[in-house]
Amino acid sequence: MALEILQECIHLEVFETDCIALKGLRLIIDKPWACLGLTRLRATFESDPDDSEMDRIVFEQLARLTRLREFDMSRLTVNDAEMDDTNQEVTMEDAEWMLEHWPLLKKLKGQLTSDARTEDLLAGMLRDRGVVCEKHLKLYLYQPEHEYEDLDALFSTGD
Repeated sequence: MALEILQECIHLEVFETDCIALKGLRLIIDKPWACLGLTRLRATFESDPDDSEMDRIVFEQLARLTRLREFDMSRLTVNDAEMDDTNQEVTMEDAEWMLEHWPLLKKLKGQLTSDARTEDLLAGMLRDRGVVCEKHLKLYLYQPEHEYEDLDALFSTGD
């Protein structure tokens, strides 16, 4: 369904989903994405190890998103809503590709690679080009039972 939204929603500017598994999506992946005004994308694309052509197709689609300002490839875990490692393996060539195809990119979220030294080099290169890299984010879990406590503290007069 996520790919169908990207393919059909012309005026879409922000799109967030946890994961788009590419396995078995050959029938709908070939249609061009219509969301060319997308400025923020949060998704992790899971490759299909049996279909290496899918990665190329996804990169072609991503390259069309020239207005992208923020790309979030982090994923949520079930426990405590902490950010999970995405097992991405971004290379220097991948980072250069992002900078070339997404000239407005300002923020990249998620683990870039499992190798800490390479990740530091990648983050440094991106930072030098004006892109903020955030490896892990703390998420605010909406818990209605705490909402009133927060409001009480905010409007407390200290009596």
